Amino acid sequence: MEERWDKVLVGIEAAVKLILREQDGVKKEITGVKNEMDRRFNEHDQILTGLEGTMALILREQIWVKEESADHSRRFDKVEELLVQIVNNLASK
Repeated sequence: MEERWDKVLVGIEAAVKLILREQDGVKKEITGVKNEMDRRFNEHDQILTGLEGTMALILREQIWVKEESADHSRRFDKVEELLVQIVNNLASK
């Protein structure tokens, strides 16, 4: 009877070792997946940071273009006024 229990205990011990080995493998796999997720998150974060910087540059350029356009429009209006004055002066002579 005792020999039979010894075999049962050996079987249980082997099963526990197998479960622990499997558990260790699962832990390593989970760690690997977590590391991969962290790596991908960091890559995406860097991409988003780059896109934010690019968008800021585009918006600054857009503002500059609008300001330059307004400045040129004002200058054109002044030239147009001067031409009208010249034409009026010539017409009045």
